[in-house]
Amino acid sequence: GFSQYGAEYTRLAIDRNDTPYVVFVDNNPKLNNPLTVMKYDGKNWVPVGAPGFSKGTAWYPSITFDNLNTPYVSYRDQSTGKAVVMKFDGRKWVGVGPIGFTIGSVDYPQIKFDSNNNLYIAFQDWNQGGKTTVMKYDGIASWTTVGTPGFSKEESYGTSLYIYNNIPYVSFSYVADYSGKTENGVTVMAYDVSKNAWDEVGSNPVSEASSYTSLILDKLGTPYVVSPSEVINVMKFD
Repeated sequence: GFSQYGAEYTRLAIDRNDTPYVVFVDNNPKLNNPLTVMKYDGKNWVPVGAPGFSKGTAWYPSITFDNLNTPYVSYRDQSTGKAVVMKFDGRKWVGVGPIGFTIGSVDYPQIKFDSNNNLYIAFQDWNQGGKTTVMKYDGIASWTTVGTPGFSKEESYGTSLYIYNNIPYVSFSYVADYSGKTENGVTVMAYDVSKNAWDEVGSNPVSEASSYTSLILDKLGTPYVVSPSEVINVMKFD
């Protein structure tokens, strides 16, 4: 119970020095549910920058680190519904590219770096009918789409992003269309650079649908995906 106020949408990450960081929506009654980041200094949990640094209400935060150990966060800005990415410059949190850089509103934004320090973000894209979109930061000022925007077959939820050997992978839960040709379930996809397209990893769906998914690949490149529904499902691709 180290946070001063209630915390929602808590996400944890470990930096390159094995220091744990946590980002959460801060229920400070004097503010409007902004983001706060804290880290453990070996004895206590201390704020990273100002508590409640985001402007307005934030949802679905994620946190990651670049190769210089700089913390980055992403979230949905509730005033616009668009995605925001910020980094801590050692004194304060600053925008990475334009604030609210997506065309439309998003849900479940998540960020990750590849080994070349390229930053990616995946999200449910309501400008594309709720399908999944992945974008990449050019390192200067702009975000560009990786492959086709809204590449998932159906409306998707609970997006999770992971980078392995500089290849982005995503998992998400999708809803069956009205034709009956597809069923509810969790899908894992990987980006094929040569085709500039996203391909399914193995047979899909890998498990029944759920509100959230969590994807990771081990050192040998084996994907694991967690999808909680009535029970917790953990699947790996053999």
